[in-house]
Amino acid sequence: MIKKCVIPIAGKGTRFLPITKVISKEMLPILNVPTIYLQVKEAYLSGIREIIFVVNKNNYELIKKFFTLDYELNEFLENDNKLDFILELNEIITNTKFHYVFQDENLRGSAGAVYAAKDYLDENEFFGVIFGDDLIISNKPPLKELMEISLKYNSQVVGINEVGEDKLLVTSMCKYDSENNLEDFIPYNKDFSYKETLCGRLIVNKNVLENIDNIKKDHKREGALHRLMMTSCDKIKVCKINGSYFDIGSVKGYLNANIEFGKKEGLL
Repeated sequence: MIKKCVIPIAGKGTRFLPITKVISKEMLPILNVPTIYLQVKEAYLSGIREIIFVVNKNNYELIKKFFTLDYELNEFLENDNKLDFILELNEIITNTKFHYVFQDENLRGSAGAVYAAKDYLDENEFFGVIFGDDLIISNKPPLKELMEISLKYNSQVVGINEVGEDKLLVTSMCKYDSENNLEDFIPYNKDFSYKETLCGRLIVNKNVLENIDNIKKDHKREGALHRLMMTSCDKIKVCKINGSYFDIGSVKGYLNANIEFGKKEGLL
């Protein structure tokens, strides 16, 4: 049973300056809710009841305040018959245990971010990962899709989604076999049939974190979590997520996500 999820949100949000000088990127809204809330809600709807945030010194207090019950606000809203506005948030807060950890500056990249949560994970435990820059609109919680595959095959899983050429040019294409076993990540080539890449949803086994010293780093001296997962001898399954993917770490992706959510809510 997968009970925990790690959500790395320790980035600086430099692509959203100057607004991120005073508010952290993950608190920027999609319509009227922070982006981080949508990821936490996805985890909650997937059955997760314990979340480990990987934070930085600038967003720690803000994130912790948002995911803590505000009794004074609750009383005010109840007296004004507006408690429905935050009932869903209150339910998630009441039924979820939250932890906050800081990333070691010497362990850069997504692998180092998730490694920071290791003390809250048990040996050989499978856990979910949702990256704060990746938002998916789908009928079924994407993380739940991965969890079901992980439980079926007792394996690690990476979520993938078909994206446009502009995204593939700055990332790698996912190569997998006919049984959806991950084979490799390859540079973009327009002649290949592969047009899918990672979309920020993974199921990881805690034991692979012990291999972090052996991970191959990129030109920025950062280690990627999916590369760390591949240091394991076990098979890694691929989960093709049905849904609309948005890179909300970019201004363009963030704007498109707001437009799409606006259409979904009947506002556009």
